[in-house]
Amino acid sequence: GTPQRSYLEEHRLEFPGIFFVDRAIRHYPSRARATHLIGYLRNVSTDDYEQYRNQGYHLGDVVGSAGLEKHYEQFLRGEDGYRYHLVDNLLRDLGEVTEKPAVRPVPGQDLHLALDIDLQALGEMLMEGRRGALITMEPNTGEVLTYVSAPDYVLAPFTGPIPIPLWEQWRDHPDKILLDRVNNGLYPPGSIFKLVAVAAALAGGQVDPEATVECNGIYRFGNRLFHCNIWPGHGHVNMEDAVRVSCNIYFYKLIQWIGFDAWAEMAREFGFGSPGAYAGVYGPEVC
Repeated sequence: GTPQRSYLEEHRLEFPGIFFVDRAIRHYPSRARATHLIGYLRNVSTDDYEQYRNQGYHLGDVVGSAGLEKHYEQFLRGEDGYRYHLVDNLLRDLGEVTEKPAVRPVPGQDLHLALDIDLQALGEMLMEGRRGALITMEPNTGEVLTYVSAPDYVLAPFTGPIPIPLWEQWRDHPDKILLDRVNNGLYPPGSIFKLVAVAAALAGGQVDPEATVECNGIYRFGNRLFHCNIWPGHGHVNMEDAVRVSCNIYFYKLIQWIGFDAWAEMAREFGFGSPGAYAGVYGPEVC
């Protein structure tokens, strides 16, 4: 304890009504922050007490307010314990009431992530000074190995009441540092979306994967010209070739063959258009 606490403990009778309660707080020892993924805690206030009272919270209790802290709050929070003490009219502690048995606290559950701390730290270093999102996934399992939204902020101030000026600085930051760009940012999917068209074509059985398209580098649609990624094109390519070289011309043709409805339906099957921070997105194991 601190010298101030030691002094007050030694002179308890001179300071009626003062007592100390130990509590656990979050500790962030890793060099990888994973700020937006982990999220933060805040205290239940008078403004939202009615919302949490029926769930067993009290004023001042901490509650997950963003990220995994919020998503898995019911598993992480645990249950309070109780001990009964007798106090006099000056609120001096006269000792524990042994006639009323204490109720032991129940710790919250552990949350195990697939996050690779070394890769996460590297990703955060690469994104330093930039704006954007970076994720790394294990393709065979879908495990998320890195989850970087930049710029970010430090989580340590959330272990206690966060100073209002600091919160306002973050909230009004021109780079929107509170925005989770991985889950809530909107970006053109680029050529990765070509695989959705491939899946739709194969699922529908309308297209022969061995059928070829001649790519001469330009595709005319009405009075507009669309270009491939190399000049003068890839020549004759089938589906496998087109995926390998990411041939734009082949996929312009493929979309016309399968139709926009089939393409859109397959996109929905892949999760495009679904809410970001949604049940099942994070996918770690709770045990």
